[in-house]
This record gives sequence, structure tokens and C-alpha cells, in this order.
Amino acid sequence: FIYPDRPDPRYVSLPSGLFDLATGEVVPHDPGVMTLYRLQVDPDFQMPTPEFDRFLDSVLVPGDRERVLDILAYLVGPGNPRQKGIMLTGSGRNGKGTLMRLVEKVVGAEFTSAVPLAQLSARFDAATLYGKALNMVGDIDGEHIAHTGAFKSMTGDDLVFMDVKHGRSFQARVWAVPVFSANQIPSSAD
Repeated sequence: FIYPDRPDPRYVSLPSGLFDLATGEVVPHDPGVMTLYRLQVDPDFQMPTPEFDRFLDSVLVPGDRERVLDILAYLVGPGNPRQKGIMLTGSGRNGKGTLMRLVEKVVGAEFTSAVPLAQLSARFDAATLYGKALNMVGDIDGEHIAHTGAFKSMTGDDLVFMDVKHGRSFQARVWAVPVFSANQIPSSAD
């Protein structure tokens, strides 16, 4: 059976093969290894990136570069093993959207969803996240989030009830990493 809520945590699928996260090597594709998405590019860890480096230097405060690179690396990996959510914050026009578009291009738009933080509890929205690598929403409101249970279940590796409009409901885990951007971090009841 294929279970889109149970990614193989060992590999990231690339056009040229499977990137082994433990060894850093690319091994041949294997039908016995379950991956549900393939990155759109092959990484070249030796290639200089002067334009990207200039962009990061222009939008980040000193000391944030390594943290942002770690976040970007986490977002292209399988699942959400650290049970994290990402919130990019700062005043408008500071690179949040550009970083999100970059990640979407690398992962692929067909493997991302866009359910806003305040709507994660909505009846049919959880099923939208099923089998997706990322849930990315830019410019969320800074309004108070009253209901956080769905977010905690989705990032906590819990089974989530998936109601499908005109379809059969089911339970599954959400492994899409939630990524949001906001000019102001919303408050929450929790």
C-alpha cells in the first residue's frame, strides 16, 4: 500500500536519484523506497551562489544566515520529524515571500498546499494537506488565533480526521511542514 502520510525519512528524491540524508550521497532510484515528491533540481553543494548570498545579506539581520539555511534544508526534507512549524516575520518587503517562492520552486507547487493558519480547523481543509510536503501561506493576519488544536495535532504527528467533500472521510497524519509569513506574529489562546 502507498501511504502519503508516511514518508521514508532516509531519502529525498531528486531527478538523478535518491539523496541519502545520512551519507550525503545520491543513490539510484529504488521502487522499494517510498517517496511521494521529487525535488525539481539536483543540488550542487560546491557551486557558488553569489546572487543568493547577496539576497540573504540584504534581508537578514546579522546572525540569522545559518538559521535560515537550516530552515531551508529542513523544508526540502521528507516529513516533519522535528514537529516544527515555521513563521517568517518582519516588516513588509523584507524577503519573506521571496524565500517562500524559492522553496516552492525547489519542492514543486504540486506538492504544496496553502491552508491559512486560522483555517486549519475548518471542516474540509485538513484533507487538502494530505500527501503534501509543505503548507505555505504568505502574509497571514496578525489576528488572534482562538483554536490551535488542529495545528498542534498536525505538527504533533497525531492522527487527524480528514473530511472529504462528497467523498469518504479518513484519518491520517499530516507531514506537510507548515510555513507562514506575517508582518506581525498573531497571538494565540494557547
